[in-house]
Amino acid sequence: MESSIMESRLEFEFNEIQRQENVTGCVLADPKGLCLLASPNIKNEVAGLVTAIAQHASLIEPSGNTQPIVLLENDTRQCLIHCDEGITTAIFKKIQNN
Repeated sequence: MESSIMESRLEFEFNEIQRQENVTGCVLADPKGLCLLASPNIKNEVAGLVTAIAQHASLIEPSGNTQPIVLLENDTRQCLIHCDEGITTAIFKKIQNN
């Protein structure tokens, strides 16, 4: 029963992220980098990569209880990576032109 509540919560949060303006994709991964949920345009393999990035960032910035947020950016897109409660989230966004 508890796992179905967690699954429902993850699905709800995942859908809320995808509804945000400029978000083009999202992936959620477990602590081992296995894909829990991914937008149709995101390959499942990305889950392992973003988990590894989050884990390495936490070694670079060992600030205690808070996990760092990693921002990867190019001219047109951003990828925000964060780990919380064992779930790594990567949000892909297009950059607004001013």
